[in-house]
Amino acid sequence: MRRIVFIAYFLTSLSFLAIVGKVGAQNNSFKGKGLSKYRLGFGIGNSFLTTKEMDFRITRFSKGINELEPSAIISVQKLMKNSGAELGLVLRHGDMQTLLSSPLLTARCIYDELQVNFQKSLNNNAGLNRGRFTYNLVVGAGIINFKSKFSYILIDSNNKKVTLSSVGYPRTDWDVYQLKRQNSFIGSLGFAIGCRITKHFSLYWENSFNLSSSTKMKGSLSPERGGFADGYLFSSIGLYLRLQPINKLRCPRFR
Repeated sequence: MRRIVFIAYFLTSLSFLAIVGKVGAQNNSFKGKGLSKYRLGFGIGNSFLTTKEMDFRITRFSKGINELEPSAIISVQKLMKNSGAELGLVLRHGDMQTLLSSPLLTARCIYDELQVNFQKSLNNNAGLNRGRFTYNLVVGAGIINFKSKFSYILIDSNNKKVTLSSVGYPRTDWDVYQLKRQNSFIGSLGFAIGCRITKHFSLYWENSFNLSSSTKMKGSLSPERGGFADGYLFSSIGLYLRLQPINKLRCPRFR
């Protein structure tokens, strides 16, 4: 069931882009000047915590775990010269939960992140003025702030979670070793597919792998569970507005 949910998510994303892609292309009237070089958007997606013990399966409503918790993204991108690339600022807020390869151990990480990213259009159409689609290679770097819990699940107690260690959470009734919320450097590599809906609006399907410089995103502070730096997979669908002077902004028309 978990694998079916995982496959269905990505197939739905691709189908959504295909349906939107049937909308007729606009005339190439966008020149990428002044304010119109910028696009501003909001997206919803999922973050999947990767650790040394990742089981590569989607857990949903099992033992109180839901790995499909929504994550949000706000982004502003500026078109660079000749429509070949964009430089942008990305803000993310996410909630990652995972049931590790041991069925009794779980990790949860809630994070806020700010990244500067660079998107290179592989078909030289970053501004979506030369065609309906753009296919972008995305690289980024920034800072992530997070709090995490590493827990043990008591199966015989209605799947109650007992925190073994945590980062950034307030002191609880049980004795756990806790640190303040952590800040870490983070880098990302991914791809994005953009589709123009109207002259001003576009839809983007974005995917990336994000690797931090910390080993504490999973909440575990035990030396044997450290080692590799932690990271996460991110996938989202976002709606973007190409900014225009107010006196030129019109209601969208589908052609």
